[in-house]
Amino acid sequence: MHGRHPEERRDRHGQPGRKARRPAAGVVRAGLNDLLGGNGRFASFDSVMPGTFTTLSGSITGGRVPTSWRLGSELTAGEGAATARLWAGAATSVRAPAGLDVALRGWAGVSAGDRTPQRSFRLGGAQTLRGYEAGAFRGASAYAGSVIVSLAGRLVAPEVLADVGQVAARRLAFARRSRASVGAGV
Repeated sequence: MHGRHPEERRDRHGQPGRKARRPAAGVVRAGLNDLLGGNGRFASFDSVMPGTFTTLSGSITGGRVPTSWRLGSELTAGEGAATARLWAGAATSVRAPAGLDVALRGWAGVSAGDRTPQRSFRLGGAQTLRGYEAGAFRGASAYAGSVIVSLAGRLVAPEVLADVGQVAARRLAFARRSRASVGAGV
């Protein structure tokens, strides 16, 4: 590795590849956002591997209300790189004692092949690991789960939630510690 630039990418055969591009962070102004205390600063997008890529994907869904599931796969290829991803997810809700609704959801995914940053699994944001910035954690594999408990049958209902998830840099090589978040809302 002597003499190799630290950001230089290598293809699956060890040949020099293209360097990933990282867009700059942006600043956006919006009246309502500013009124509510926002500062207009957004994190930069993920780095991307330059070039032209094609993605072929498919999924199958099933279940009956209140339970659903989904299985999916995709293959992304182009410019000397290829990545395959598989994922599965499920969600359900149940009426618990004391007039509570409990919603459960979770998913897991794994990828193989060349590391193309635009095909990383991401955790963080409104759908996974609330309280962390969207896409704060990225990797070749990931899992996430959440539970939301709310008062049943209310138009506006308080709720408590908990999320857990983890990403792995390579295949299924998860670290020993998951990330978690808890919160409450209306």
